[in-house]
Amino acid sequence: MLEFQIVINTLKITDGSETVFSISKKDVYYIQTSLNEDIPKISLYNVNVGVFAVVFQALLSDCLDSNGNPFTVNSFTDFAEINLGFNSGGASSSITVTDSYATLPNPTTVSGQFFWCENADGTFPVGLYYSDGTTWQFQVADDIIVVANYSALPNPTTVNGQFFWAEASQGTSWLPNNVGGNYYSAGMYYSNGVSWSFLDVPYQATQDEVNTGTNTNKFVTPSTLKNQNYLALLESPVFTGTPSAPTQTANDNSTNLSTTAYADAKVTDAITDGVTSIAPSQNAVFDALALKQNLLVYTPYRFISALSNVTGTLAETVVAFATLPVSTFNANDNISFFSRFFKTSSLSAMTLRVRTSPNNVPLSATQIATYTFTTTNAFATFTRTFTLNSGSLLGYNFTSSIANDVTPTNTAGNSTAFNPSVINYFYLTVQIGNISDAVQCNQCKLSN
Repeated sequence: MLEFQIVINTLKITDGSETVFSISKKDVYYIQTSLNEDIPKISLYNVNVGVFAVVFQALLSDCLDSNGNPFTVNSFTDFAEINLGFNSGGASSSITVTDSYATLPNPTTVSGQFFWCENADGTFPVGLYYSDGTTWQFQVADDIIVVANYSALPNPTTVNGQFFWAEASQGTSWLPNNVGGNYYSAGMYYSNGVSWSFLDVPYQATQDEVNTGTNTNKFVTPSTLKNQNYLALLESPVFTGTPSAPTQTANDNSTNLSTTAYADAKVTDAITDGVTSIAPSQNAVFDALALKQNLLVYTPYRFISALSNVTGTLAETVVAFATLPVSTFNANDNISFFSRFFKTSSLSAMTLRVRTSPNNVPLSATQIATYTFTTTNAFATFTRTFTLNSGSLLGYNFTSSIANDVTPTNTAGNSTAFNPSVINYFYLTVQIGNISDAVQCNQCKLSN
């Protein structure tokens, strides 16, 4: 869709992202007949040439007003009559009023300027004087007719040689190609007996008017061209808002300005072996170094035996424990548990349990493995393998009594919360069924 906007006396038509047509609003108007066709179209022409100089055309249904509303025939007609065809404030402040003709300068020094004389010492009549660069041209005051609306201007063939001052001027039927409703700039109009000539009398804007944007229809000089509120200095500029810049090609190692798109294209969030053309980000470097540091200090953690023998009690008793500092294991590590026992009697069964907790509360910690055996005068081993995965410790069924989990059958695994970024505790406990039994814990370790 095409959106019509008036921006600083300019008609701009955009397609949502780019400007597709731009022209001074005083230089363009529309053809009414194109809106009355079976399929209405917006046809714009250059008023300086005529209706045959169509400079833009589009389907009415494809066009929107500045508020994003679709145009209708009536709403576009209103838009054009209000905004297009010289409808801008005129340049009307450069006519100088003097008290005496004797004060007028040499006409060769003020070419193109108007002077109004009200007291010419009786030498010349009161009226408007214009310098053509060589001599003064004079128009008697009684022949200068000032009207408030261009539609009141007569046919130029009837007022040959006369000047008219027009403000908020609207065209009439005798305009080129009988186009009515055109708007012409405020200013001076002169009839040459055939047509009207528009005498544009611009006047200079002050620096404050340039800065505040109130210099409509005034000209600026090199000294006032710089809008101090909007333009950056050429030397050591200070930009505000969202300035844009080109995106340079990859491997352009130069002093060219570039957008952040170029920088992002050369940075990755990972360190890849063998890749040197793209630099890793600072975070990726720090993450990789931290990971390597964990690997360097990584050593198996052995349980420290609290009691090497259990006898004379039926209570669950801690025989080994380990305190795991922060980040002992990585979030995706495997944890191997191994223990070895020697039972010296066979009066009753014995149950081994492995528990873990972030709090140092052994017997209320979560059970993650168990094993019950009745071997007499023999060694028994107890092994398990656990996996850390996104804050969970996964392993063989936590309630199954089996010596190892190498080949579990038809038994589902279990999981429990485990955060390696905090301190964790592991405990190995023994519970005998007869106080006369004796059990020795020979070895116990935990490792990645």
